[in-house]
Amino acid sequence: MCGRILVSAACLLMAAVSAMAQTKTVVCKDGRRISGTVTLGEGVYTIQTKVASVTIPASEVETVVAEGGAREEYQQRRTQIDPNNAEDHVKLGRWALDQQLLEQARDEFQSAVAIQPRHEMATLLLQLVERKLQRQQTGSQSRPASTSRPAGEENIEDSWLVSEEDISRIRLMETGAESLRTFVDFRGDVIDRFIQSQRGNKDFQDPSFERRFLHMKPVEKLAYIVRNLDPNNTSLADDIVVRSDPKSLDEFRRSVWPGILQTCGTANCHGGPKPVGRWKVLRAKTRDERIDYTNFVILDGLAGADGKARMIDRDSPDKSLLLQYGLASDRAEMKHPVNLRQPLFPAPTAAAYRRLRDWIASLKSPHPNYRLDYVPPMGMKLNYSTTAQNRSQGRDDHSHDD
Repeated sequence: MCGRILVSAACLLMAAVSAMAQTKTVVCKDGRRISGTVTLGEGVYTIQTKVASVTIPASEVETVVAEGGAREEYQQRRTQIDPNNAEDHVKLGRWALDQQLLEQARDEFQSAVAIQPRHEMATLLLQLVERKLQRQQTGSQSRPASTSRPAGEENIEDSWLVSEEDISRIRLMETGAESLRTFVDFRGDVIDRFIQSQRGNKDFQDPSFERRFLHMKPVEKLAYIVRNLDPNNTSLADDIVVRSDPKSLDEFRRSVWPGILQTCGTANCHGGPKPVGRWKVLRAKTRDERIDYTNFVILDGLAGADGKARMIDRDSPDKSLLLQYGLASDRAEMKHPVNLRQPLFPAPTAAAYRRLRDWIASLKSPHPNYRLDYVPPMGMKLNYSTTAQNRSQGRDDHSHDD
């Protein structure tokens, strides 16, 4: 009897530990969302992200949601609506608003108005959400900076940021099997032009496939197009506008980037007013997709002093400088130029190392040709490659500088 009690107690303890270790998302009052293993101390939330430990004062936290919570449910609900039905967007937007998913609610109401410009309810709710988002932003700007946030926040000029068109290109090329969660707009006759380009090839050799393709959901069409799109057919790619983050970029924004910002992005490192070691990060208090994607592009385009080692090496993730520079000097093949007081990863077996490596491995390889128009500021030189040594054709076949 006593043995059974001990076994039951052990099972309960294991369940409790598992629950505490569950990945959660901390939603800040200024709109930031940071995902990881969350613990609450004395007035401070600590989030262990894929890269580092991030601390947020409890007074700045709006709520904490479990992975697979409201945000995940929103993504699931979105796959079940008719993207061309304004009422479906309004219904989903109102649900998102009730869950305090303001950005998602705004997206749904905007979609409803785009479909039905005179939709009175969608217009009113869109104005309501935009006012709430504006108050969040104004409130976060008026609050004094917390000691837990990186010091030296900067005024970011619009010219420093990637464009919405560049963001859509990145999303399109990084879309994978998870595309059933993706919201996409097909401009003009792009579907007809894609079909014309495919006639006689692969699936379209079957006369009935064209009909099946036309009856696919928009996200299913997107997944098929991405798999079969001719990279040289840029006119097709530019008429496919992806409005939501693919899984790898969503993970970057929620979990990878906050950890990098907390470690590499401090004011005395790469977050200062000028580039250090030929690069810097852009830091902002509020969540902004253009800033997040710009920082991704900067990291993605960085190479080491020899021009071969890459900050993010998709072909050989373990050789990525993001990982190598975080290792203890006696474990790293490529050592950080400045000795770190405390290595981020004591060894390649460390959990944080493995999580970051898995994220790098989730990016498309070989490197897609994003065809970016972006020109980085402050003399930073970036190179968007298909391999570490050789750059491919297209807009991103050369380094950019200011």
